[in-house]
Amino acid sequence: MYFVLAWVGSMVYNTRMNDTITYTVTTPKVGLTQLTFANGYVLSIGAGTGHYASWLVGNRYDREGSQHIPTSYEVAVLAPNGSFIPLTSCDDVAGFQSLDTVQTILGKMERDNFNPKDLELFCE
Repeated sequence: MYFVLAWVGSMVYNTRMNDTITYTVTTPKVGLTQLTFANGYVLSIGAGTGHYASWLVGNRYDREGSQHIPTSYEVAVLAPNGSFIPLTSCDDVAGFQSLDTVQTILGKMERDNFNPKDLELFCE
């Protein structure tokens, strides 16, 4: 699944199969990006210090720095009321997820008929 993303101000436009889907994008802190959909659901993607994520610096794993290259991500899905959709059975967030997993979750959330039950325990 491929997405063409273009950031314009605080909005991102995702073009897929001649459809344009709009999210509000915020960065509450360094390394955390949140996409808020029109239905109120939020996809939270963390990479960097303080997240269950990994990265490469140069050719080795090390502290985050100017050469920060994410290799996995922490993801969470929040309902419009702020509660978490459980992606795993043991935590509200799913750590160390691949980019493919993040894109799959995004693909499910951007559907017109999105059902949050489709994501429950998705990262098990």
